[in-house]
Amino acid sequence: MKKQFIFTTILLCLFSIIGISGCTQTNTSNGVDKQFIKDVKVGLNKSLDILDNLSNTDTSDALIPAFEEEENAIKDYKSEDFDSPELGKLCKDYQDILKKQLSNLPYDNDYYKRKNFEENLAIHNKIIVTLVDKFGLPMDGNRYSNLKQFNETIEKNAEVVQSIKDELLKTKFEIVPDTGSCQYQGIIQNKTGYDIEGLEITFKLIGNDGTTLSAEKYYHNGTWSKDEKIKVDFWRSNLDGEIKKMDFEVEIQNYK
Repeated sequence: MKKQFIFTTILLCLFSIIGISGCTQTNTSNGVDKQFIKDVKVGLNKSLDILDNLSNTDTSDALIPAFEEEENAIKDYKSEDFDSPELGKLCKDYQDILKKQLSNLPYDNDYYKRKNFEENLAIHNKIIVTLVDKFGLPMDGNRYSNLKQFNETIEKNAEVVQSIKDELLKTKFEIVPDTGSCQYQGIIQNKTGYDIEGLEITFKLIGNDGTTLSAEKYYHNGTWSKDEKIKVDFWRSNLDGEIKKMDFEVEIQNYK
C-alpha cells in the first residue's frame, strides 16, 4: 500500500513538550488529578522522543508509536475517578481522540483521511492547550503558541474551503457542445474574501446507486483573486452510468 509521507517539521512543532513552565498555569487538586497531569507529560515527552527521530521520508505508520506512548500513559484512568469533573471529561476526550488518530492516519494521499487527521489533530491540540491553561501541564511558551496558531490555521483553512464548496454546490455545470458529453463547464466566483493560490478541485461524479463513476481534476494556474469569476471545467473520463450528483474535494496552497 502506498503511504503518504508525513510532514515531520509540523508534527515536531506541535508535539514538542518540555518540562518548563512557559504559560500561566493553575495547580490541580490532589490525588488522581495531579498524577494524571504528570502522566500526560510523560506520554507527550516519549511521543516527542519518537518524533525527534523521524525524517521527511518516513510514512504515516511512523506516527503510530508516538500516539501509542500518549495513549498508554493515560489508558488506565477513568473519568469518574477525578476530583475535577472537567478534568475527568478531558481525560475521556483525550483517550477518545488518540484512538481516532491511530485509526485515521493520512494514508495514500487520500483527501478525506488527511482531512480527518487534521481535524483530529486540532481536537488533540485543543485538549493539550486546555490542560496547560487550566490544569498546570508544563509546556514551553513557544510550543504553546504554535499549538494555538496551528489550530487557528486549520479552522481558517476549513472556512475558506467550505466557502468554495458552497459556491460549487450552487453552480450548474453543463455539458459543453460538441464534446460528446465528455466536457462539463461552470462559472464560480471567489467569495472567500481572500486571493487564492493553487486551487485544485476534484469532481466526484456519483451514480444512481451511490457509487463513484469517476473523479476528475481541475487546476487553476495563478491567483484566483477575491470576487473574481472563473470558468471551471472538467472532462468525464468514464461515460458509463448516469450522473445523479456531484461531490467536491477542494484543496488550496495558500490564501492572502
